[in-house]
Amino acid sequence: MRPTVHLFFVLGCLLSLPVQAKPAENTVNILVINAYYQRLPWTLSFNDGVQTAQMSIEDADVTLFFENLDVTRSDQQQSETFRQYLREKYSSIHLDAVIADSAPSSAFLEQMPVFDSLIQIHHALSNRSVVRQQNRLLFSNDQTHFIERTLEIIREQNPDLQRLVVIESGAPPARRVRPVIESYLQRFPDIALEVPSDFRWPELLTRLTDLDKQTAIFYGAMFQDSDGQAFVPRDALKELTEATNVPVYGSYATYLGTGMIGGHLSDPARTGQSMVEAVMDYLRFGEFAGFYPTSQSYIDATAARRFRLDTSLSTPVILLNEPERWYQRNDRVLLWVLLVFILVSVLSLYWNSRLKRLVDRLHQTNRMLKDTKKALSISNGELKTLSRQDPLTGLYNRRAMLPMIEDAVSEYQRYELPSTLMLLDLDDFKLINDQLGHNIGDAVLKSVAYVLQSVSRRTDTIARWGGEEFLILAKGIHAEEAFRYLEKVRKQIRESQTIDDRPITFSAGVCEVQANHTADTLIAEADQAMYDAKLNGKDRTCIHRPDEPSVANT
Repeated sequence: MRPTVHLFFVLGCLLSLPVQAKPAENTVNILVINAYYQRLPWTLSFNDGVQTAQMSIEDADVTLFFENLDVTRSDQQQSETFRQYLREKYSSIHLDAVIADSAPSSAFLEQMPVFDSLIQIHHALSNRSVVRQQNRLLFSNDQTHFIERTLEIIREQNPDLQRLVVIESGAPPARRVRPVIESYLQRFPDIALEVPSDFRWPELLTRLTDLDKQTAIFYGAMFQDSDGQAFVPRDALKELTEATNVPVYGSYATYLGTGMIGGHLSDPARTGQSMVEAVMDYLRFGEFAGFYPTSQSYIDATAARRFRLDTSLSTPVILLNEPERWYQRNDRVLLWVLLVFILVSVLSLYWNSRLKRLVDRLHQTNRMLKDTKKALSISNGELKTLSRQDPLTGLYNRRAMLPMIEDAVSEYQRYELPSTLMLLDLDDFKLINDQLGHNIGDAVLKSVAYVLQSVSRRTDTIARWGGEEFLILAKGIHAEEAFRYLEKVRKQIRESQTIDDRPITFSAGVCEVQANHTADTLIAEADQAMYDAKLNGKDRTCIHRPDEPSVANT
């Protein structure tokens, strides 16, 4: 009986141990409502942050749904239509949470009782801290905090600062930076504050071209000047940094890449990540955590190097566009040197101990496998980007462009927002390749792509369609305006681009989006107009007009 007693004793001990059940698959559905056009810098960056957070979650299968409120074109009736659209679409989908990316989408959600039972994450401009209320969380940009942190960076990088120029015009009250800066500088009477007002933009740029070296500029937001001329704040900032001879700082991460030095910036990507993290915290623990960051300190190393500014600051910052170190540029050579050194070392040790040699080689192989795994992970991310980009010109490729054309057709059918498609084909390009070689042909394609990018509007989308063809999708303009734009581009390329004293020319077709269009028919009609331009002598533009023959113009 003793073996039986022992057996039951062992089984009892095993059954008494705590059992860790395998968690069931957890599915989370999150609706993201964007207030503005989904290709604006803020919206793009915010959605990238949301998707980055989604991919980092390992204990749940997170699905994101994106909807565009598009408040710039919505009135009360359209908002009601959009509200009814959401009710019908998501009545059969189990949602766990809804996220609003900005103040207009947050205000819209407040009027949606159908979502009251869900976790709601809102975002708005405010000087309040994060506000929690049951299953709701309000992210609010503490603009005072952002601006004061940026001013501290300015003072640390510019120890001889004597004057600070603040540029803002037409900004809504919640985004005005002047009151915060005036309050902050009361502690530093040796720094003079200058706030230009009632100015024309060209005149202001002229004034800022020759400032003394003890001056810095804080850029708030430029929406219009005294003449009522409207501006896109990011575009105005880029023009400002190119004109002035002193460093320019700001408070929004979407301004990076314009020549701005940086600052402590409101970061839409970080905000989007934090909002998803807040949703998951509430689902896991039944409450929100104490802190969710919406900002980070950034310094553009390239812009800082232009003014010889120190990037080693007392507070942590993220350096962007930092130049590669010599060992980064020669990593392959260093790797081979390292491998040769290891091989020689292993061979020299072979005579002393075969066992030690085998152990050393096993350790080295493990390290190389880890490095290879890391390199493959980085390469996969780069390949995802390259799949949407033409490798020669850096423009969008056909695969990336087709969904944008479909979006433009859908927007016209929904909102009657005009869009125009322009198809360009370089004239006699085959002769250039045949007579001068493909290297020269590639250089011509890159040069033409550069010109197209330099003269395009920010809302235009440019792609290399194939071979020597380029495609331009222009939002918000009609065919006649697109024709005038193409004529300007055509003349500029003909006058500035030559091969063996022969001007580079192109033939182009223009087609405006109509109600009966699909992406395929729109492209086909633009192609037909371009073909008509070729038949009419090349170096010209043709407009496709419905129910009329194509019209060729020189």
